[in-house]
Amino acid sequence: EEGRMDGPAWAEARSELAEKVAIELGISFAEHTGARLHIVHMSTGIGAKLVGEAKKRGLSVTSETCPHYLTLNYQEAMSEHGAYAKIAPPLRTKKDNEMHWEGLNNGSIDFVATDHAPYEIESEKAGRDIWTAFPGIPGVETMVPIVVSEGYN
Repeated sequence: EEGRMDGPAWAEARSELAEKVAIELGISFAEHTGARLHIVHMSTGIGAKLVGEAKKRGLSVTSETCPHYLTLNYQEAMSEHGAYAKIAPPLRTKKDNEMHWEGLNNGSIDFVATDHAPYEIESEKAGRDIWTAFPGIPGVETMVPIVVSEGYN
């Protein structure tokens, strides 16, 4: 074994720069072609900012995020739960959580969705390290309670 095996290493190995550049590129293509663009499973606060700026320029850009990107951050969740909190894109920071709530409030994030990827714990998460465990987290049963308890209240 070489390198880090701790939970946060998964998120830290996947820089927010990748999502930022992908969103910027998508927005550039949409602007150039007049096409509509929808960003799925947005995990970074900078993504929400970029989408908001594109909307202000009159581009047809929409976005969504998932419940876990509103409430969980990689430092806490991945330190405590390791592979059980491994998802893709990875969890980000508390600041990203805050920026996502702001994005829902100001319209730069259009809605909350889920790709609901609950794996069988015994075969795909338990006993595996952060690099070999399958990424995924339940979402169907958590989306409404999170949006209501954390967003509405």
